[in-house]
Amino acid sequence: MIRLDFYEPAVNRFLHSMTQRMPASHPRYSALADEYGRRASGFRGERSLAYELRYFREDECVMLHGLALELRGMRFQIDTLLLHPKFTAVIEVKNWAGALRIGGAGEMVRDATAHAEARVFPDPVQQAKNQLRLLVDWLEERGVKVRSPETLVVLANSQVTLEPPERIPANVVCRPAMLERLLEWRRRACPAPATITELKAAADLLAEANTPRLPASGFAHDYHISRADISPGVICPNCGALAMNRGRKYWRCRRCCHVCAEAHLSALTDWTRAFGRRITAREARDFLTLSATQQARRLLHRSGAEKIGADRQTHYDLLASEAIRLLL
Repeated sequence: MIRLDFYEPAVNRFLHSMTQRMPASHPRYSALADEYGRRASGFRGERSLAYELRYFREDECVMLHGLALELRGMRFQIDTLLLHPKFTAVIEVKNWAGALRIGGAGEMVRDATAHAEARVFPDPVQQAKNQLRLLVDWLEERGVKVRSPETLVVLANSQVTLEPPERIPANVVCRPAMLERLLEWRRRACPAPATITELKAAADLLAEANTPRLPASGFAHDYHISRADISPGVICPNCGALAMNRGRKYWRCRRCCHVCAEAHLSALTDWTRAFGRRITAREARDFLTLSATQQARRLLHRSGAEKIGADRQTHYDLLASEAIRLLL
């Protein structure tokens, strides 16, 4: 069974919304668009494993995708965690493409070409081992026994090659070979396998502690983006244009004439990712390009944002809105 499904990280969604709201002529646009492309490619690689993982029966194991945890102040993220009665597998997914060579310390090096700069990727095997070590400690602190912990680095892109072949670590495999490796671990003898009930209980603990990264002040500060750098407004869910006007009850797109009652929720989610959970009615009015502050107050109230303070100290907590939390 899948306890945590694939879900695109908030930082990916933040970068995508910034490329929609920032003019292509802006000095930061190219860097943001490039990073979004890399992160989106990585997420597609993670999601591509779904086909092979469907081999396991619903009642056989528990899977958690995109699991983000914290142990003694150290944050760590696992692309896919497979809890099986006979083993626990941390799967690190890389969607690299092109020719890579393995460096002296296990790093992956992509040499410069006519179309791309040289780049060095950290050792993915050590990365997976670090994640596994933290995971085991996290679970054991909560009284959960970890059976046969394993790591696997999966190269999801068929257009990648590693050289020299004799230095490729045993736990680095291409995507088609991933299932066979998992089945090898399943065939091993295990004197005291876990029950599916125990695995579900452990998965519940992990899912409840899952804390995807969202800085208190949003991602904009990390990327040196100010409110003046991006265009306000509500993006049309139909055509993607930053061109929606608010009528009495609905938003209507000036470009495609699409009508939507709740389009402001996506814009308020953009604000939350960029600038954090706090917003004033005036800030909402300006960001949603409304004509009146009272109109912004009504929309904030309907969205489920919590009103905090009084008079000039009044602001709204956007993360109190279940609708916005779901969109993050």
